[in-house]
Amino acid sequence: KDTLQVYDGAERTQAIRLHPGQGFSGANPPTITLTADSGLMLLRFSTDPLRNSKGWMAKFSADCHQLRVGDGAIASSRDTSFDSVVTYTCPKGHEFATNKKSLVTKCNSGGRWSIDYIPSCQEVYCGPVPQIDNGFSIGATNVSFLGQATYQCYAGFAFPSGAPVETVTCLDDGGWQFLPECLASQCPTLPETRHTMQNVLNGGGRSYGTVVRMECEEGYFRTGPPVIHCMSNGSWSGEVPTCTKKMCHRFPEIKNGFVTDVTRVYLFGDQARVQCHRGFRLVGSPLVKCGSQEMFVNLPTCEDMDECTTAQCDAASTECINSLGAFSCKCKSGFLPNLNCRPVGDLGVSDGGIPDDAITVSGTAPGFEKNSVRLNSHPGWCGPIPQPKKNWVMVDLRVPTVVRGLRTQPVSLQDGSLAYSTSLILQYSNNLTEAFKNYVSSSGTPVEFHITSGAPLSTLNLPEPIEARYIRLNIVNYQIAPCFKFELMGCARQDCIDINECEYNNG
Repeated sequence: KDTLQVYDGAERTQAIRLHPGQGFSGANPPTITLTADSGLMLLRFSTDPLRNSKGWMAKFSADCHQLRVGDGAIASSRDTSFDSVVTYTCPKGHEFATNKKSLVTKCNSGGRWSIDYIPSCQEVYCGPVPQIDNGFSIGATNVSFLGQATYQCYAGFAFPSGAPVETVTCLDDGGWQFLPECLASQCPTLPETRHTMQNVLNGGGRSYGTVVRMECEEGYFRTGPPVIHCMSNGSWSGEVPTCTKKMCHRFPEIKNGFVTDVTRVYLFGDQARVQCHRGFRLVGSPLVKCGSQEMFVNLPTCEDMDECTTAQCDAASTECINSLGAFSCKCKSGFLPNLNCRPVGDLGVSDGGIPDDAITVSGTAPGFEKNSVRLNSHPGWCGPIPQPKKNWVMVDLRVPTVVRGLRTQPVSLQDGSLAYSTSLILQYSNNLTEAFKNYVSSSGTPVEFHITSGAPLSTLNLPEPIEARYIRLNIVNYQIAPCFKFELMGCARQDCIDINECEYNNG
């Protein structure tokens, strides 16, 4: 039986036995490295001559010295014995200066380590800050483990998160965290507004840089910017404009005619009614429409009516004479005017039959213009002179017309009080080159017509009718201010009365 005994020390009697039992054998070889702390090792081999067998071999060497280890390196073992293997690693996110994650060294024969120097650990290097599409880095803390790089998108692009900046980190494997992505900015869908047309001039509809022109349908005007664009922050440069119906601010000038209702507001598409002055007939539609250019369109015309063609005058006693907008029945020789005409009605002041240019006033107080002198108009007319007989209104009836009376109304002032005339003088004429005549009583005294105090409507009937083309009402006395609204009443004379020549100038 062959055995190998191993001792720590040179003297067997004093050495420390390192073998088990009778020693190591082919059936019981050593399983660990044997170490002699004394620095000396005794190997005692015993064999018998009975048979041959495979021999044995021993490798021996001095132990290795303690390695020089750099900062941060972590050893898997502190063993420095011959044939021992030690693995060195770095903490997470670090590596050796040789760019290796781990180093393995072995204690070789002769007490020499296979790697006799373990360098220091350093942070993993992730490389330069990477570039991204449609964006750029605005700075980095460092480019090693746990270093951070901050990114921002170019104008017109944004991160899906909506954040103004995104940050990425250098990982422990030496790579950068996933890189952020800059996507083209998208503006919200433009709301649809009534009567508004949206025309894309440039861009994809909602992407950054898209330019949209805002237009209104015909007959509407825009309130807001004509063009808006999608900005880099994903919002529109302005609010979507609104479209509002245009308004016809001025009424059409219709020769010898007028719009009946001038108190309301006319918007695009609205219709107004046109009426001709007395003595004219309408040619065309009586309805005019507020057009897209803020003007009334499809205007009719007012043509003079030849009343003489309808035989309104008595052929036996008169001769019909047509004039612009009127007619008169001229008495034939041997006849006098018959002032008892019928029917008696309004002569056209209140309903617009008499045009504005046929009304003349002595003056106007601010806010109380002459076109408001018509009965039932608002607010009414007021003269500017606070003196008796200094404020008057004159009406041109175009032809001599029988006047049988008038109606008046007070005027409401801004403070709510009522101003009105308490007495009037009526004057008349057929020719402006001649002096006006006063309306007189049967005794030849000028008549001063008195008006009921504060009455909402006063009617003044003439004791005797008159026939004249021009009628002038002169304010004598008044309450608060010289104001009133009025309408003349009368009729167009159509016949004459025969003169009995036998009663005078009969020779």
